[in-house]
Amino acid sequence: MLSLPVYNQDMPKPLSTPPSYLIINAKLSGGRTGWLLVNGQKISSFSHEPPGDCLIEAVGGVIDAGGANLLPGLIDIHTHGGGGREVMDADPAALAELSAFYASHGVCAFLATTWAASPKAISSALEAIQTAAARPLPGARLLGVHLEGPYLNPARSGAQNPDKITRADPASAEAWLASGLVRLITLAPEFPKNLDLTRRCARLGIRVSAGHTDASYEQILAAQKAGLTQITHTFNAMSPFNHRAPGAAGAALELPGLYCEVIADLVHVHPAALRLLYRLRGPDELILISDSIRAAGLADGRYPIGPDDPRLLVVQDGAARLEDGTLAGSILTLEKALFNLKTATGRPLSELWPTASRTPARALGLQKTGDLQPGYRADLTILDDSIAVLFTAVGGKAVFAAEDLVLRGF
Repeated sequence: MLSLPVYNQDMPKPLSTPPSYLIINAKLSGGRTGWLLVNGQKISSFSHEPPGDCLIEAVGGVIDAGGANLLPGLIDIHTHGGGGREVMDADPAALAELSAFYASHGVCAFLATTWAASPKAISSALEAIQTAAARPLPGARLLGVHLEGPYLNPARSGAQNPDKITRADPASAEAWLASGLVRLITLAPEFPKNLDLTRRCARLGIRVSAGHTDASYEQILAAQKAGLTQITHTFNAMSPFNHRAPGAAGAALELPGLYCEVIADLVHVHPAALRLLYRLRGPDELILISDSIRAAGLADGRYPIGPDDPRLLVVQDGAARLEDGTLAGSILTLEKALFNLKTATGRPLSELWPTASRTPARALGLQKTGDLQPGYRADLTILDDSIAVLFTAVGGKAVFAAEDLVLRGF
């Protein structure tokens, strides 16, 4: 058995953040060049006109974006890990490292995502998340939990361990829901107990997504009426589209009002299918996710899945697979997903950016975040035209800056 890898990058040194600062020479939301003023944890104002010397002199710091793109901070609602760490490690220190890792990739907020495991292992992961959420984190904000499994369909298990998949159990489910951490659940809605849980979550305001499912089109429609709002990693681990039996994939393409996740690593989904999904869903219903695992950010090699799963991952040629060749999550990061979507669709960043920020924020019901608007949280990322991350701020606090970014007062 291979030992768990250790991320060989030091935690980033904290940046000092002035009470107010100005970001100048930035393409706001990937469009026209302008400036944006941050005051405390919020966006104060912005303009496409020159800022003027009086404004520059009045603030505590200035960031010259040099013509790069200033976007709302990215939000990853489906990520298991990265940089050698995993949510299922059930370690608050690992979650702190994940927070820093995500921030270095432009992510300002994330849902810690579990997988099908024993009730004890999932409960331990939730306890660690509870502890981590109560502490200051060095990077991205921990929004809560995306419970992916164990209420899935073993016929569409993908890399999920079929031995750990069960129908919804009221006792364990209620205990997890009572934690107050769970914001999103992925389940297979074709089973009556899972459909009952969908109704229960809808009453509690917890979002439910169909994934690892063999549901028919009609069963997805029934689940939507019961409170389903989302589709998990569209096209992957679900009943495929057929012209006589549209399946879950057909429902994702056609049913109005569903948010659709997609893993845009160009491995899980062909560029043509990605273009089709974007054309049908658009930036207000498509959600980019990483579905990243611990091997994201690490070199090619063989890695253990985690402490509760003895299987091994083989990372090679931009993908992570089980030893039998089954895709197992991804080694994608969210800014790369945005780049891949831009490449596949040929659409400008000014049109695509909501898929990685505003749309996931709306899917979770988050208020005053995910957009560049006065009064909104100052969750910000600066990306150059190749979509490399230059700067990340979480609630106005600078948590990552590239060495060549011009900063004054930080």
